[in-house]
Amino acid sequence: MAEADKGDLDLGKGKEDKPSKVLLYVVIALIVIVLGMGGVLLYVTGVIKLGSGGESEEHAEAEAPPPPREPLYLPLDRDMVVNLPPGSEARLLQVGVTVLAYDPRVADVLKKHMPMLRNNLGVLLAGQNPAELKKTEGKQALQAKVLEEVNKVIQQQLPDAAAEQVFFTSFILQ
Repeated sequence: MAEADKGDLDLGKGKEDKPSKVLLYVVIALIVIVLGMGGVLLYVTGVIKLGSGGESEEHAEAEAPPPPREPLYLPLDRDMVVNLPPGSEARLLQVGVTVLAYDPRVADVLKKHMPMLRNNLGVLLAGQNPAELKKTEGKQALQAKVLEEVNKVIQQQLPDAAAEQVFFTSFILQ
């Protein structure tokens, strides 16, 4: 009988271990579920971004080089022809102007305000000294003044945009 009692005791121990193992599995499952829900919550709120190697999108965008800008060459509709001041060695100045910009909105502004731009450039060109315009430095100074005048017109409509450069596609001094 003593052996039968020992067998009964062994069976009793096995029954006590079984509920503790089930409890352990339930606790582990709950921990996994809670951690999973926490991860999903962090992902949904934007604290964690997947697929970026631990970097946020802001850092990834800041390190990426900007896409190359496409140049837009915008010629004025006609050459500018102005009379020069009386008594100067040349009487007439004819200039073809092309504007370089990278913002497509600049083209729209220049088309819309072409009469104002042509007026402002006409006044500017008519006041030039022909002796200075024969020199390279004089032409470069005039180019800078024309660019400044073009940017005044653009920035009245688009304060954040500007022309990059102007080119004289024709330049006749007679």
